[in-house]
Parts: sequence; C-alpha cells; structure tokens
Amino acid sequence: MKRTELIILLILISGCLNIAGDCEVEVINEFPNPANTVRALYASVDCGATTSEAFVIRLDERNSNKGKSENTVLSSARRMNIRWNSNDTLVIYNSDTTEDFNMKKEFFMPKTKSKIIIKYSND
Repeated sequence: MKRTELIILLILISGCLNIAGDCEVEVINEFPNPANTVRALYASVDCGATTSEAFVIRLDERNSNKGKSENTVLSSARRMNIRWNSNDTLVIYNSDTTEDFNMKKEFFMPKTKSKIIIKYSND
C-alpha cells in the first residue's frame, strides 16, 4: 500500500472513532432532591453512528445544565424511572447497565459534602 493510500485510509477510519469524546447529551428530565440541593439528571447520550443510544443518570449540584460526565452514576441501554426517597437517597427503577459500567451504590457530592445513596429496583 502506498503512503498516500495509507494516510487516506487512516483519515477515513479516524472519522468513525469518537476519539475526542464528542457525544451529544440531551437532558430528558431533572429530578431535584426534596431540599433542592442536588438533582438527578436523566439524559440520552448519542456518540455517533457506530454506537447505540444510552441513557444516563448524572448527579449535579445545580451548576451545570447537562451535568458532568464524571458525575454519571449509571449508564443504561434502556429507559429508567427515578425517585428521591429522601434528600440523600435516590432510587432508580428498571435499569440495566451498559458494558464495562458498574452501577454505583453511593456518590460523594463535593460542594455540599454529602453522600448520596443509590438504590436499584425492578418493581
């Protein structure tokens, strides 16, 4: 293979990869806790034609309109339901998990210095 053909091939392949992590995030709904200090953001994430749409839940201390990706507590291949049981307990219903993503059971919120307990239910 000639050098020019190799360069063209690499450019074409790189167009299919999401190297920069430029995924489109659309917040579907927000669920604030009863004290209105933390919200659970329920969002759809689409990283392009070579990936399937995923649904994520991110916790946010009211400082970002889409939540930070590092605040993702669950990534699921199917739609879920969410409810706060209290200011520090979030329940997620009908979830599964996408490949290589663990279902977090707790999450520390740095601004409020609080720990959020995350419970899962299929009821």
